[in-house]
Amino acid sequence: STSSGIPFGLLVVDQAREGAQVLEVSTNALNGYTVNIQQNHNLQAGAYEIPAFSGTNSAPSVWASPTCSSSTDCGYFGYHSGDHSLGTGSLTRFADDNTYAGLTSSLNETAFSNLTASVEQTNIVFKIQAGIYQPSGGYSNTITYVITAIY
Repeated sequence: STSSGIPFGLLVVDQAREGAQVLEVSTNALNGYTVNIQQNHNLQAGAYEIPAFSGTNSAPSVWASPTCSSSTDCGYFGYHSGDHSLGTGSLTRFADDNTYAGLTSSLNETAFSNLTASVEQTNIVFKIQAGIYQPSGGYSNTITYVITAIY
């Protein structure tokens, strides 16, 4: 992965793929920082989309394969935070490494520290899976990280 993309490559039906980005934060803010994540919209290719995974940031859930009937939007895209101790809500909600949340257009906490930080790293793992009815195409969206120092 790069700072501007997560190259999942060609997806194989019903096989999940993962990619990751490493967030690196340094701050002299005495009370640390918070990192939030959001997307502009679900992954899209023309009129088709890959929906966000059903787990939420406040209640991530274990990854499950999409259930497909004849829906053309038959897949999932989600993320897992490698920070196992966040600052709001259920603080350890991402402690289980197989828990994921769907991205939304709202800001959601993905990393936190209550201390100054020097090159502190957090892995954000992205997971995608397409079902048999998901149309092929080049799917994309924009993911934004917002880092806020806490003084």
